Amino acid sequence: MSCGQLLRSFPNLYTIRGTTARPVLEWAACQDKVIKMEPDFLVPGHGSPLIGKERIKETLGNYRDAILHVHNLALKAIQEFKPIDEVATQASLPPHLSNLPYLKQYMGTSPFVSETFIIAT
Repeated sequence: MSCGQLLRSFPNLYTIRGTTARPVLEWAACQDKVIKMEPDFLVPGHGSPLIGKERIKETLGNYRDAILHVHNLALKAIQEFKPIDEVATQASLPPHLSNLPYLKQYMGTSPFVSETFIIAT
């Protein structure tokens, strides 16, 4: 089962080359599917395996929440007709997510991702 990106950083939810948008809502839903399976081990395509049901549940849940948070910020901005620059400067993860080492903003950043969501929509 592929659930998109599970990296050791916040994912780049939109391609940096501007090609088609990635299925971020499907990725978030897939995190829930894996959580419901209650696996003891999870071997991602990138990074080290996750061991333990609770650790996997917490990691995937936080990853899903971060993806949905940025998606929802961008969607709200579109609905309110906010300028892209304003959205990008205000987009950030909530502290309980932004302080997690596996959600560092390296591959993707919430300002960039929120801006590209708006452009793609």
